[in-house]
Amino acid sequence: MSKSTFKILFYLRKNQVNKDGTVCIMIRLSLNGEITQFSSKLSVKPDAWETVLGKAKGNTQKACQLNETLEDIRASLKNHYRDIEVHESFVTVEKIRNAFLGITAKQRTLLELFKKHNEDARKLVGISKTPATLAKYGRCYRRLEEFMKVKYNISDISLKEIGHMFITDFENYLRTESKCNENTTAKFMQTFKMIVIIAKNEDVN
Repeated sequence: MSKSTFKILFYLRKNQVNKDGTVCIMIRLSLNGEITQFSSKLSVKPDAWETVLGKAKGNTQKACQLNETLEDIRASLKNHYRDIEVHESFVTVEKIRNAFLGITAKQRTLLELFKKHNEDARKLVGISKTPATLAKYGRCYRRLEEFMKVKYNISDISLKEIGHMFITDFENYLRTESKCNENTTAKFMQTFKMIVIIAKNEDVN
């Protein structure tokens, strides 16, 4: 897996000057050739800005407060980057920006839905489900958990990101790494696809 090149840059939008002579501080995010830029909602006078360092000049209280705020923004963006990297199959600058701006609704994930499904099934044991069926669901959940860790180094995946490649990779993982036979692999895939169908029926995929 290639190393990501996530960078954060603060710069001035000098073509739009406010009435008080300040200009907006912009944020530019770049990741593996992708770029997005948006306003930080902060402003500063151009002559009080250190372009090379991307921060306010000097040690005045005002400059220090502004630089502390910029560092808080930087830390928050890095945290969003790491969070997306852990919980989703891939990171984009748009995802990081949206998470920072708070305009990304929390997406439901595969194991989150699978876990709820298994908990619901547990309540139906002796009614419409058998202990054997519940055990089958549990085994499939654990195989998926192992597969995502080994193959993608993630702990879960957004339902919207499950595509043909993910499904194919999981089937190959069962046959090779898990050394499941044809019948067992088919049963795991049947259970997995059932969860995906549930997601589609709930309009979350």
